Amino acid sequence: MAEPIPQCLRRTYEIVAGMPNRAVDGALAGMLASLNESLSTLAVTKLIERGNLPGLITLVSGYNGYDDHLKALVREHIVALHEAARRAIASDAVDTRLSTIELIRASRNCPLAYLLSEALTRRCSRTAMAAATALKTLALSVIDRRAAGGDAAQQRGLCGETQHLGEALRAGLDSWQTHHRIEVLEASMLLADVMEAALFKKVSQPRSPLASAVGNLLRADNSPAMAAFSLRALGVPELRAFAVERISAAEDPAFIERLVDEMWVTVDPAAENGCASIRTMVWLENGAPAQPDLSGPRGAKAVRLVRASGMPLDRKLGAYRKWINGACDALGRAALWQLTAMDTPEATRALEAVAASGSREAAQIAAQELFRRKPAAGLPASRGVGETRSEDDSEVAAYWERFDELDHDRRVRIGRRLRKKYESSFEQRLRNALRNVEFVHRERAMRMIRDLRLGHEMPERVFALTRDSDERIRSLAVAMLSEIEGPAAVRILRRALEDTDPRVQANAIEVIRDQDVHRWTRELGDRLRGKHNRVRANAIKTLLRHRERDAAVALLSMLSDASAAHRISALWVAEQLELASLLPRVRRMAISDPDARVRDRADEVLRCEQFAGVGFGDMSDPREVES
Repeated sequence: MAEPIPQCLRRTYEIVAGMPNRAVDGALAGMLASLNESLSTLAVTKLIERGNLPGLITLVSGYNGYDDHLKALVREHIVALHEAARRAIASDAVDTRLSTIELIRASRNCPLAYLLSEALTRRCSRTAMAAATALKTLALSVIDRRAAGGDAAQQRGLCGETQHLGEALRAGLDSWQTHHRIEVLEASMLLADVMEAALFKKVSQPRSPLASAVGNLLRADNSPAMAAFSLRALGVPELRAFAVERISAAEDPAFIERLVDEMWVTVDPAAENGCASIRTMVWLENGAPAQPDLSGPRGAKAVRLVRASGMPLDRKLGAYRKWINGACDALGRAALWQLTAMDTPEATRALEAVAASGSREAAQIAAQELFRRKPAAGLPASRGVGETRSEDDSEVAAYWERFDELDHDRRVRIGRRLRKKYESSFEQRLRNALRNVEFVHRERAMRMIRDLRLGHEMPERVFALTRDSDERIRSLAVAMLSEIEGPAAVRILRRALEDTDPRVQANAIEVIRDQDVHRWTRELGDRLRGKHNRVRANAIKTLLRHRERDAAVALLSMLSDASAAHRISALWVAEQLELASLLPRVRRMAISDPDARVRDRADEVLRCEQFAGVGFGDMSDPREVES
């Protein structure tokens, strides 16, 4: 229990607290350490209410000297103390700077992180060390909160905080030659998803000292949090050897699980190509002390890691056969599908072994793949294959051939029934078609996946097809990203927005429309004045849904564009969003636009059901309505 406060001190507090004077607030803040909990709570509340800067600066400056109750009280009001913290960290007094840095660190306030990057450049080793440590603490805090999840509002807030912290870390990297604080590099590596461009640019500079510093950190840090950075570093020549060493020697199950979870990074061709430098992985050896959990979706990603690696073929096949015969169905199934995709003599022998001794389903799939490769040899003997082969092939093959003739409802109804009845055969035919060199087969398989909504079940095939040489396949694959969640899809969408084909860009924007558009504002804003009408219209439509003023200005400009195609697309936006306020302008276009196609399209907009009669009375013939 706190000791009773002397009457004289209580009276002094009452006098000071009752004087609304800027100079007196400093004295009130200076008394805080001498007050009991009740009075200190009242004093801090009063200082915050008054908002006088001298008192708030004193409040921040004394943070390190407060007890736990008072520190927690100050942290609760961190938002109101932003300006005071900015002034305090520029103080000539070391203790004041250290108190400010500790307040930012303890409050986990990322919007104030920029002050930490500024503190790094002061010629004071204590200040630089404290600021660098605080940046690392904030990075770890962001990672923990990401892992905890949350609703959409919390995720948007966390995204904003991450951007604030990223800006501070980029400034810290720019001044690294001044402070040489390793913690700044560690924080940048932990937040690799927002820092990789800036960090790798610094590392790749000629004779950069950062390359060896980052490499040594990667070699020394065994925490699972470094798994994502290890995969990204595979795409950087200066760091590849360090990343390969880290991945090859990893034995910790938690690190392996995190590594597999982050395999989405390899949708970047540079990172995927870097995987070829991995010649061995200790955790795959028989004598490994512990095995990671590769159940569920993680199984397919583990197979992808092995497939992308540069390990000898016999080791890869050994891992696949071990997983196929293991207890994990998801992992075994993914390994089997990968085995069917390998058309080599060694893979064929492995399939023969599976057909002879695998589980019923695995043996059936292996036998069917062997029959596809060597029809003249007949169907290999395996349990349950002979009874179902002809019926299976005939029904699935008939559906495949008639797919284009069926209407959408029948495609979906029949396709779902056949997939449920002949799951392995149906999926195998799809995968074979997606690997076919002929466009017609890949395109039909893509449309089948789209209509049956199977994209989320084979995301890696969809990801691969977003890099297809044919722009029509790329655009279909990008459109399917609407069914697939996760950072890999986001990464591909960013790449698709830079694709050379406008159809790919337009489909990417349509996918973004159903996501958190706020994090895409900059990218979509760059396309409001795009050269291609569909790309431009999709960007305007997406941003207008979120009431972005620039999109409204861009739409008005597009309605009067010199290109008829752009004006027609602008009319489409007005129709889709039911923008009744634009009807007078649409009516003028229907009467006087110089292009007949635009006049006809404007006429269609005026006649559509949602606009009929809006603000104009009888709209039976829009050309009869007065201006």
